[in-house]
Amino acid sequence: RYRNIYESLQDVYVETTLDGTVLDVSPQIEKLTQGQYTSEHLRGRSSIAFYTDPRQREAFMGALRATGRVLDFEIAFQNADGSSIPVSVSAKLACDASGRPERILSTLRDITERTQAEQSLRAAEEQFRGLVEQSIAGICILQDGRVRYANQRFADIFGYNGAAELIENDVLS
Repeated sequence: RYRNIYESLQDVYVETTLDGTVLDVSPQIEKLTQGQYTSEHLRGRSSIAFYTDPRQREAFMGALRATGRVLDFEIAFQNADGSSIPVSVSAKLACDASGRPERILSTLRDITERTQAEQSLRAAEEQFRGLVEQSIAGICILQDGRVRYANQRFADIFGYNGAAELIENDVLS
């Protein structure tokens, strides 16, 4: 029963020692890595070699040791061909009978689409901001009666030195 659950997970299950040696990894690793790694290939190897930036491993371990678990920790892993795979890691420390941490149980979720959407959104925001900042029209965004954004042209029209002077002003008073 548990084997069926394990093999049908959408995410990749990974179990490692505290030093990063892979004890077990679910078959979904093949899909995540586009066939570049298999469970058999990874067992017994150090997971540390797959971090695109070793500092990410240090940050991950620091967060894990601090609370005993992490949720949605973003890391980029390196595929066999050198490509980067953005993943979200959720993990917890598994302890022995005396309560000492001995293993890390984690799941990896491919967040490629999410990171691409975030990059597209940032690019669109930069493009929009560029258009608004260069506009000959004064533009102001109000929320709850307060100025949340104003471009320089808007500040000029109303005699302010800069748009920053307007932010958070209550326009109703």
